[in-house]
Amino acid sequence: MTLGQDSDDRERKVTCVVVHIVVKICALNERENAMCHVFAGQDPRNYAYETRSVRLMGHVTSVRLEARFWEVVQLIATSQGMSVSHFLTTLYEEALEIHGNVSNFASLLRCCCLNFLDKEFDHARLQTEARNIAA
Repeated sequence: MTLGQDSDDRERKVTCVVVHIVVKICALNERENAMCHVFAGQDPRNYAYETRSVRLMGHVTSVRLEARFWEVVQLIATSQGMSVSHFLTTLYEEALEIHGNVSNFASLLRCCCLNFLDKEFDHARLQTEARNIAA
């Protein structure tokens, strides 16, 4: 074996090692990126839109939310001792009173749902306010 062949042989071995390392890194990256499968692989019914007709301040309108958000809206309304319709009307009227207008009611509802599900959310305060409204 000549000096040139020995050098070529070492280069091939180094190349093989490098390729092997790159393949391992790519495999690890693919596993890390697979985390999105938890979200992407969910049942499409969770994020399918549902449009519901509601009456807000005497006007019939429609609200379009993803199905999972409607489930949380139901939980919030139940926690308040209200029907969904009554909860939506009360929320709309209170937001109108506080802000002067409600530019995107569906977005307000989504944010309410996220707040309600947040582990830091003050559920005790919500119950107190519900009792005050009922009184």
